[in-house]
Amino acid sequence: MLRLMDEQYLKTPFYGSRRITVHLRQQGFSVNRQRVQRLMHQLGLQAIYPKPKLSQPHPEQNSKNKFGTSLGRFSRSMSLNEA
Repeated sequence: MLRLMDEQYLKTPFYGSRRITVHLRQQGFSVNRQRVQRLMHQLGLQAIYPKPKLSQPHPEQNSKNKFGTSLGRFSRSMSLNEA
């Protein structure tokens, strides 16, 4: 069963314990999710999934204002009567 789990993980590393449990049950094994979780931990298998906030820039990388100083050349001081 460990060999089947390892083979399935190599084919689909995004499968977690629930999907591997379904796969093993389709192969004829009588397992529950807790057993699959324990065996995955023993084998060092962990599902690959997107971590939170991956699309946000690093705070040090983009510490300036979003527009930076580029707006300064387009803006000019206007008096009250100018439109």
